[in-house]
Amino acid sequence: MGDDVERMNDRRRLSIGDLTMIIVGIAVGLAIFSVGASASDRLPTLALGFFGGIALVGPPLLLFRKYRHGFRRPWGAGNLLWFAQGTAAWLLCPPVVLRRVLSGGTEAVGGSTSAVCFAYGTPLMSLYLVVALIAGGRLGLRRKRRRPRRPRNWTETFGLILGLGWACVGGYFIVQFWMEDLRR
Repeated sequence: MGDDVERMNDRRRLSIGDLTMIIVGIAVGLAIFSVGASASDRLPTLALGFFGGIALVGPPLLLFRKYRHGFRRPWGAGNLLWFAQGTAAWLLCPPVVLRRVLSGGTEAVGGSTSAVCFAYGTPLMSLYLVVALIAGGRLGLRRKRRRPRRPRNWTETFGLILGLGWACVGGYFIVQFWMEDLRR
């Protein structure tokens, strides 16, 4: 009995290894996306590098935790958001890195089609999903008190926060798109 409780608590806590992976992911994301950005694009590219680096860590971390703790329990909205963003990062970042390496590190991120797709697609996808979760009452920020509260896994909360961060970047891009179209 005590072993099961300890394993359950281990599943809910952020470990030093998890934190280290997240920090390394942020460093990798910033190295991939923030090099060569112009001064006007500095904020979006820093946000892209920061959130993109965290997203890169998501799929391996979530799959390892699911394998380690069993496949019985389905993921919630936060884990799904983090996994979807991470999948976009794993599918679209290798061509960006390859193109940067082949150009000798001089080419800006905007020169890569994969980078442009990741830069606009991932924040907008997150914005759409967060709006849908809010509209459906499934974001999970407010819990009903009918039954005893079950502690939430840290990855679930972290994925929701990451999804909200990406949604803010997506909202920024939506405003930029509207302003550009209305100026014409």
